[in-house]
Amino acid sequence: MLWNEAKESTLRKWTAIGETVAASDPVDPVALMAEVNARCALCDKAAEEAGGGIGKCERCLLYQQVGGCKEFGGRLSERVAERDWPGVRAMVGQAIEALHDLEVPAPPVAV
Repeated sequence: MLWNEAKESTLRKWTAIGETVAASDPVDPVALMAEVNARCALCDKAAEEAGGGIGKCERCLLYQQVGGCKEFGGRLSERVAERDWPGVRAMVGQAIEALHDLEVPAPPVAV
């Protein structure tokens, strides 16, 4: 998988989460927490870059450019647990914006 593919896949995931929290009030907090904390394609690509071993987060472009997802995921999970749906919607919007802005290397040119 290429970084641009991982970015697009992760963006689709978060867009779907955004649609879920926009359409449902209240949403199922347990299912939502599981979804927002699940591995994404960026995690998979970072693990691939790290050879599947330790240090995969440091290989992640989101980690390098934004500081990662763990602290964000923790704050988002707190808002979900509190059923702070406006706060959840705002944070999901921030995640989508960060993904849109994520810079990925150009795919290799086929020869």
